[in-house]
Amino acid sequence: MRCYAWLVKAERGEAVFLVRMWHQEGDSSGEREWRGSVFEIDTGVRFYVSGARDVADFIRARLAEKSEGPR
Repeated sequence: MRCYAWLVKAERGEAVFLVRMWHQEGDSSGEREWRGSVFEIDTGVRFYVSGARDVADFIRARLAEKSEGPR
């Protein structure tokens, strides 16, 4: 299955993120871990993550910054 996304500028009051996740071999234990990246479409900021919790933390922080407005 192939998915396509069209990158568009976020409307005022919106935040658009592209999340990519993949399995990666862990350290010497041989366990596979989830790794990924979150790309904020509007700003071009990319953040690398090591699990779903990091994805949520990054998006939560970026939304909080947007809510505060310009400094």
